[in-house]
Amino acid sequence: MNEDPLEIVLSEVGCAGLNRIIKDNPKTQALELICGSGDFDHSPLQQLENLRKLIIHGDFEILPDFGELPQVEELHLFECCDLLDISNIVRFPNVTTLEISDVLNLECDKWKPISKLTNLRHLNLDRNSTFNHADDFKTLVNLETFSAVDCPDLACVYGVLDLPMLRELRLPARSRFYLLRQDFKGELHYEELRHFHKR
Repeated sequence: MNEDPLEIVLSEVGCAGLNRIIKDNPKTQALELICGSGDFDHSPLQQLENLRKLIIHGDFEILPDFGELPQVEELHLFECCDLLDISNIVRFPNVTTLEISDVLNLECDKWKPISKLTNLRHLNLDRNSTFNHADDFKTLVNLETFSAVDCPDLACVYGVLDLPMLRELRLPARSRFYLLRQDFKGELHYEELRHFHKR
């Protein structure tokens, strides 16, 4: 999708402005929302039947409930430093690309809702200081790329290693992960895992 996102700063336009902009742009395929920390009714987004890409910047603690948005294929959450709850991410059941970055306070067990997005093909969790394991992501059977660079607490990625479609894995440079491998003689040895890219 090559369309430039329609950018809306919610603190400037308010709820009435959001409704008007959506009515004036019903065919919008890409939308960038600058949410700030205000509480807004985000449900008008459901009217955008052609919406495929949603970019959100915000200071909210709970990912807003946008209503069911099955048409969205790309979801990007940026600068959500105070995010504590992403359970509403399941409102995007057909997302194939998910990017979440710069989260500082989301507890490690609160990343689990991502595991319900079984259509995901590309998952980027770069620069999230509380993301520490990928065990819950065994359900993401369509995942092709997974990136968790600059996640200083990352301790385990074994949940994604056996995914059948995984082609590319990017990990923090200073983290060390080892796989137990069997060589052609049948002897077991540990192999350090950093990044890989399968053709």
